[in-house]
Amino acid sequence: MHYKTANINTAFRDILVELTGMCGPQLLREPSRNGEVLRISEPTTITFRDPTCRVLLNKARDCNPFFHIVEAMWMLSGMNDVETLDRYNKRMKNYSDDGVVFHGAYGYRWRDHFGFDQLNDIAAILAHNNGNRRCVLEMWDPFDLAIQSPEFVFAARENLGLAYQHLAESGKPPKDLPCNTHAYFQIHNGALEMTVCNRSNDMVWGLLGANHVHYSILQEYMAAKISTHPAMLPSPPLQVGPYHHFTTNGHFYTEHTEFDKWERAHEPLPFYTTRVPLVRNFSAFEKELPHIMQVIEDPSPHESDTDMGDFVHKPRSFFSEPFFRNVVYPMVKTFHRHTRREYKEAFTYCRTIKDTYWRRAAAQWITKRQEDWEAKQ
Repeated sequence: MHYKTANINTAFRDILVELTGMCGPQLLREPSRNGEVLRISEPTTITFRDPTCRVLLNKARDCNPFFHIVEAMWMLSGMNDVETLDRYNKRMKNYSDDGVVFHGAYGYRWRDHFGFDQLNDIAAILAHNNGNRRCVLEMWDPFDLAIQSPEFVFAARENLGLAYQHLAESGKPPKDLPCNTHAYFQIHNGALEMTVCNRSNDMVWGLLGANHVHYSILQEYMAAKISTHPAMLPSPPLQVGPYHHFTTNGHFYTEHTEFDKWERAHEPLPFYTTRVPLVRNFSAFEKELPHIMQVIEDPSPHESDTDMGDFVHKPRSFFSEPFFRNVVYPMVKTFHRHTRREYKEAFTYCRTIKDTYWRRAAAQWITKRQEDWEAKQ
């Protein structure tokens, strides 16, 4: 089954309605470890023609754009800690075995888990040979399979890393095993295309929620990274091509499905929009990424937007990259004010988000939380 769509919003509107409107053998009711699901009866591919339009605006679906953007930056940074994400989504700690790190953290696996940075090598390979078809980004470790097996041989544990040794000793499989197992990168007609392979996908909270944000940001990041490699210069920058997402088991959790409600909540997308690209200057982006992560990890000390003082303070005006300065920073500040129930200040920051889609999604999410909180007072 292959669907082609413009972006995340058209996918949610058209594909979700079509899938959930199916009858007969198309959707199969099955049990799973997390509850009953409706499974699509065959492997499914969705092609997004414009993956950079990545912010879902369906009010009833009520995506948390703050968590999505923070987790994407966390992944690009190669992190695997629980604490950073816990600030933005308290449910995330449920997927950690020890409450400290995530076993299957995607960004960590991209950049550190296998002992080298896969993103650096993919960029170098494609920069030197635009026609290369061997750039496979690995997220699944063979030991992820072995550690689940009741016949796992003790002798093999000598080759395990510390995380796997701990799991082997506990006798329990990890809570967090990668659902997205590989990604393939190829250049066609001056654009970077990406295909993500997935073993099992929650179509609503996974693919058409967080996954699309994370992987479309990875794709845009890699297009910029390859474009600025010395072997590519002075060629024009790569465009962001289609994003293909393949899942062998696409499903919907029946306890979380509100299909009719979501269908009624579709609204026209903004006609006049300002889109802020992920990267303007790649070297500046790389330099500033660790520092925006410091703001994400602890936004409270960074209250001044005008103080150009010591670098440690990370005022908004420090960031030269528009995506950090005009999207990530004000979103983090908006969320922080929400956690303190300072909604006047939250909306002041929210209005400074320059990207139309992120601003609208942030405003929708904060408005609902404010209304729910005030109703309880």
